[in-house]
Amino acid sequence: AREAGLVPSVEATGYLPHRETTAELLAGDLLWLPTITRRDGGPVSNVPAKTYEYLGSGRPVVSLAGPGDVRDALGGRTRCRVVAPGTGSAGALGEVIAAALAGGLPPTDPDPEDARAFRRSETARGVAEALRAAASSDSARITVPAQLDPSTLGGEDADRATP
Repeated sequence: AREAGLVPSVEATGYLPHRETTAELLAGDLLWLPTITRRDGGPVSNVPAKTYEYLGSGRPVVSLAGPGDVRDALGGRTRCRVVAPGTGSAGALGEVIAAALAGGLPPTDPDPEDARAFRRSETARGVAEALRAAASSDSARITVPAQLDPSTLGGEDADRATP
């Protein structure tokens, strides 16, 4: 931000409680999502929880992400930009911020369709539906493989365990 002359347009808040963080991200013009990058360039399967909050917010997102699940989750979304880590990433990030300030990113709908699946209400609804389906089915018994059946393992925990 400093190198690109964007310091007046960037706010670093430091740690905030979750409720305040959520309010800040919903008010943000552009959300920054740095991620872990492997030194060997391999894909990263670690997805920070805030990735889902950012996607659920419907706000534009820019991420510093190499190959892996974060890049895959953001890819193809018109409101998301991914900057590859390495030489030139600071300049590329500056360009995305400058484009956002100049109105160069696509406008976002206040309730974009691609954000709904990441909302807690939708996630909870999906879990509830799966549990209802499992509980209402006569064939919804959980089968425990014999090698994992606690009654066959012996020891003091076997008497308390329920397959």
